[in-house]
Amino acid sequence: RPIVYMLWGSHAQQKIPMLNNPKHLILKAPHPSPLSAHRGFFGCRHFSQANEFLEKNGIEPIDWQIMYKYGCSNFSSHIIIISTGGD
Repeated sequence: RPIVYMLWGSHAQQKIPMLNNPKHLILKAPHPSPLSAHRGFFGCRHFSQANEFLEKNGIEPIDWQIMYKYGCSNFSSHIIIISTGGD
């Protein structure tokens, strides 16, 4: 199944060699911590890119505002966020 990996921070991005399935989408950005988010996390469009990928693969997009408001209990099994440290 197609999966979106959001790799936030350099430590998370070290996992890329393990993610070698061409059906997956790998998105990279600096960690969203207050100390580094300005280096590229803001404006990276990971959420809209993830939804575009899901729709292209026949999967219902995620309403990220609901996820933010109500938590991740109903999070899509097609999204994996790896976020490590504020680097």
